[in-house]
Amino acid sequence: IYGTIALTARVLEGARQVRKAIEAAKSLQVLSQVSDAATQLDLLVWAAAGGDGFVSRTGTARLERLPVYLEAIRHRMSQLTAQPGRDRAWQNEVDRALGLFADAGGVIPLPADAPPHLVRARWLIEELRVSLFAQHLRTAEPASLARIQKSLAEH
Repeated sequence: IYGTIALTARVLEGARQVRKAIEAAKSLQVLSQVSDAATQLDLLVWAAAGGDGFVSRTGTARLERLPVYLEAIRHRMSQLTAQPGRDRAWQNEVDRALGLFADAGGVIPLPADAPPHLVRARWLIEELRVSLFAQHLRTAEPASLARIQKSLAEH
């Protein structure tokens, strides 16, 4: 239990730092990407609470990856203005994955009784973001639009 408490504190501190990075990155040129990062943060930590806390909604197995996802957002914000076109192209790929997920009935945060194929696809989307925006952090497993499509087809 102490490990979970320490991890939760790390996640909350990471979320605070990401929020600061998002605020610092605001610019009309990259407004949609900054908005996407803010939404991603909210869905990972704040909105995921849904009244019963993001730790229980996320689950301890996935909670361990949240610091990586948060660091990926922070890194993305720090690199955003250097190559906004590249970031936008990658954002389009994430948007396609999110569209496929929504078309399959997926919503974020996931309901407690979400089918396994939607749970897998939801977290593959986070890994896809890492693979695109912060490759140096490494994904927990290979992630691509094709893998997300395959996961969504498996039900």
